[in-house]
Parts: sequence; C-alpha cells; structure tokens
Amino acid sequence: MTNIKVIFNPAALAGRVTRLAPDLKACLERGANETGARVEWVETQAPEEAIALAQEAAIEGYELVVAVGGDGTVNEVLNGLMQAQSQGHEVTLGVIPTGSGNDFAWLAGIPIEPLAACQRLFDGQTRMVDVGHVREAGGRERYFDNGCGAGFDARVSLEARGLKRLGKSLVYVVAVLKTIMLHHQAPSFRIGLDERELTRPTMMLTIGNGQRHGGAFHSTPHAVLDDGLLEVCIAGKLSRLGMLRIIPQFMRGVHEAHEQVLMERARRVTVRADAPQVIHVDGEIFATDAVEFEVSVMPGALRVMV
Repeated sequence: MTNIKVIFNPAALAGRVTRLAPDLKACLERGANETGARVEWVETQAPEEAIALAQEAAIEGYELVVAVGGDGTVNEVLNGLMQAQSQGHEVTLGVIPTGSGNDFAWLAGIPIEPLAACQRLFDGQTRMVDVGHVREAGGRERYFDNGCGAGFDARVSLEARGLKRLGKSLVYVVAVLKTIMLHHQAPSFRIGLDERELTRPTMMLTIGNGQRHGGAFHSTPHAVLDDGLLEVCIAGKLSRLGMLRIIPQFMRGVHEAHEQVLMERARRVTVRADAPQVIHVDGEIFATDAVEFEVSVMPGALRVMV
C-alpha cells in the first residue's frame, strides 16, 4: 500500500484553484479505492509552509508527496524533500499543476490538465531527474528543479508577483514589458563555468536544468532534466528596442545566434557581480541583494512520478 501526502496550495492562481479542490479530492478517492493507497490531504496556510510539510511527510514515511499548485509550490515541496533526503529519507515527488507557468510539469512529462495529472499518481511511472542547488555568499541556499537566474529574468519574476490576477497567458508577458521599461542595467559579471572563467557586461544570466521558464520563454532550449549538466544563457547589454526584438526569439528558443547572447554548459557556475542582484529560483525570489553566488547540479537526485 502506498502512502500519499497531498500538499495543496489554495493561493495558487490568486485563489482560483480552490474551485478544483472537490474534483481533485474525488479523483484521489477513486484512485485510492482502486489501488489501496492511503491518501492524506493538507492545505498550506502561508508561504514556505510546504517546505516543512513535505519534509515532515518524508520523515513520517510517506512514499509519495504531491505538490498541488504552481512552480513555486513545486519548488517548496522539492526543498522539503531534499532536506529530508539529506537525513536519509528518499521520497518520490508528485505534481498536480495548477499554476500560471507549470514549467516543471511540462518538462517532466506530467499532464498539464490537473485531473489527468491526478490520475497519473496512481498509474504513472517514475523517472530520476537532476536537481539544481544555489548558495549565496551569505549562506542562504535553495534547491531548484527547473532553473535560476539573476538580472533581467529575476526582475521579471519580481514584477510577476503582483500580476497573478491577469491569468496564465498574460502574467509573464506583461512582467517582461514592465521590466524592460524600468530596468536596463548590464553590470559586470565574473562567471566561472567549471574550470573556465569569463567577465562581461550581463543584463541577464539564466541557469537552466530545464528548457522553459515563465511558461513561455525557452531561455535554455537545450537543457535536459537528467543529463547531469546545466545550460547557461548569458545576455549582454541590449537597448530597450533590442530587448523587445529579442523577446520572440527567447519564446521560440532561437536566441543563441544573437551577437549579445552566449550559451554555455557546466556542472558548476560561480558568479560575482559588481552590483547587488535579484536572484530567482524556479520563478520565486531567492535574494534581492546578492553579489556572489554558486550554482551546481546534483545528477539524478530526485525521483518524480510522471
């Protein structure tokens, strides 16, 4: 018998996800009756609470811990499971995507339709994927499943926080346009890529374990969830008009030929900026004042139900 803990974020999609709760509970009950699984449903009450709930579930012996929410909720549950894993408790991650981007579900091969994803918990299979890890010089650290970034895309994530009510298709597009108007700096970054190092003006640094970010932008189009590598996108200084012109290329993942874009691959990336930076992790703000941080990949560190 499989023990399943479902962690539901009622704040996903600005609270509209609560309409799905009755159907999801009915789906879980059917699956439990058919398979003999034991399912427990818990709702988060505050940001970051899913981290502790996931860690506790793993320690208590649940074999499958399910994140119901957007990419931020998935990231919280991932961090709880990785903390539990460091204590010797290895648990499978399940995802029922109900957010605005749902990048990790799309990347991992989990159905985007919530009820289909719910059914997959009972008849799916597992796969091992890599996990990223970022550590800021001040000691803050976080795991990620899809990617992290500094500069422009991190500021987009910051702007997107206040736009959730616009709906899935508009949030990140509006946030990008707003960021172009308000933030146009390209500070100098010293970037270490395994044993290599380069220094250049950097408007945006995206480090991807997966290909798609923000539900629409293929910033690291050749990243693979289980190849033990991170893809690194470094965008140099662009005018506002140049930024507007390159957006469609990022949406299609064909920006690597642009003269101001450098694409690299590495297992470990170190960064030192000459001005404080905003950093996002899976679209959630990790730091707003970082000048030095390190990103690494943990190959095959997480089991996911797909």
